[in-house]
Amino acid sequence: MRNTATGRRRASRRFTLLLCLCAVAILAFALVFNRHGLLSIAGLERELESTEDSVDSLRADVDSLRLQTVRLQADSAFIEKAVREILGWGRPGEFIIRIPREGTR
Repeated sequence: MRNTATGRRRASRRFTLLLCLCAVAILAFALVFNRHGLLSIAGLERELESTEDSVDSLRADVDSLRLQTVRLQADSAFIEKAVREILGWGRPGEFIIRIPREGTR
């Protein structure tokens, strides 16, 4: 009688342990592979970092354009340089040599 009671307790403990392990495995699977799980969060963090890099680059572009705007409003030498580059004009005695960019004719 004692052996059967001990055997039942062991079986009950094993079953409880197996149930706990299954519950932990299901919970771990859900935390990792869920739509809002750890893999999804890692992907979102990479996307956020990439977006932040893009924002930083665009801010630098905006700053550069603001500086150009200020210079175009106030600096006559800068205006002359810009016009000469855009229109391909030169000063008297200068020769303009145009080098085509790759992919254009």
